Amino acid sequence: MDTNYRLAKRIRLNFKSEEEAIIEAQKIHDQYHNHGQRGLLLIDEKRQEIMSAFQLMARDGISNVPLPEIVSFYLSHKKPFGGDKTCRELFDSLMTEKRRKQLNLSRVYLRSLGEILEPFLRDYEARYVSTLTSQELRDWIESRTINGTGKPLANVTKSNLYRHLSLLFRWGISQGHLPASPLRFKNEWRGESKPEILTIPQCEALLYHAYADFKKTGMPWIFVYTIFGLFCGIRREELLRLKLGAIIRDTITIEPEESKTKSLRTIPIPLNAQLMFATTELDELDGSYNIVDSLNFRRSFERVRSNAGIIKWPKNALRHSFASYFYATTRNAEELMNRLGHNVSSTTFGHYLKPIREENPLRFFELTCDNEFDEQIEVIKRSIKRSDPDRARKKLISEYNLG
Repeated sequence: MDTNYRLAKRIRLNFKSEEEAIIEAQKIHDQYHNHGQRGLLLIDEKRQEIMSAFQLMARDGISNVPLPEIVSFYLSHKKPFGGDKTCRELFDSLMTEKRRKQLNLSRVYLRSLGEILEPFLRDYEARYVSTLTSQELRDWIESRTINGTGKPLANVTKSNLYRHLSLLFRWGISQGHLPASPLRFKNEWRGESKPEILTIPQCEALLYHAYADFKKTGMPWIFVYTIFGLFCGIRREELLRLKLGAIIRDTITIEPEESKTKSLRTIPIPLNAQLMFATTELDELDGSYNIVDSLNFRRSFERVRSNAGIIKWPKNALRHSFASYFYATTRNAEELMNRLGHNVSSTTFGHYLKPIREENPLRFFELTCDNEFDEQIEVIKRSIKRSDPDRARKKLISEYNLG
């Protein structure tokens, strides 16, 4: 009788004689020494397949090439299992799938996707995607010019084109039309831009003119978008999908199907945002209504931004402003990540926060659009004893629903 260990599992073997046991033990020892633990799993059929593969490689004259390079070579030249498609056919199938599976995507997004890829489809419409090469795609992106001017595209536009082509080719890979993406070079046009935010006076002006627009037109959508984007940090796409039923008292619940990251999160609404939202009386409507009406949204918001005197609009200005002022006020990174819907701190600190030079960043969460609300905020501030500044600050953060 002989006891052995294989792959961390104890196995008991019975033999008729001591000689048989010694032979088997030596055989196991040799296999373990020559092939390692995983070699013990290789049955004879697998060993024969390995030998056949080496014979094929020897026939092709690549028997001395390292195995990882051989695998990479064959994978890059394998035949697509889903059949070949032209660039136009692949794009059409992608759009069909997005319309079918992601019904919450706005028509603006789908139209934008088509407009960005249209120049590529115009030049490569009938080409089979499997015949595209990395070099010709790089040259094509570099040669693109602004329509009618002959001027080269800005790097940010080239980067955007690269990202959308990458999306198209990833879809082709998932459907078996491509063995690998023909974009075998990095997005060299992507710059490491630092987040830009709005100043407190700019935020104040934006709120004032958004409220004035609401009073003038009777349409509260831009005002509501500004409130929740600026003081809750909710993404534009999420706000355009949110229903009024998501607002329960002093919180907004974003369901997975409405979230970019497909995760559930509950966001407390700061006090100043609660006061301003109450003026819209939207909470009296049925919960199935959208918080923001996307019809003519872009044009209306541009009008308010222009009236506020904000000439250059930073990318993700509302969300980045919220993140920066919130962290400068509370120094609570975990709470900020929960409100933004981030899973890793590197995203929050690397792409969302900008150092605040404002002496009192808490003033950001005291901004309102009406003197009546300003007075309510002042009443709260006066009710808190100022003998201990640190304790008073923490009390205000709690009163303002900031954590």
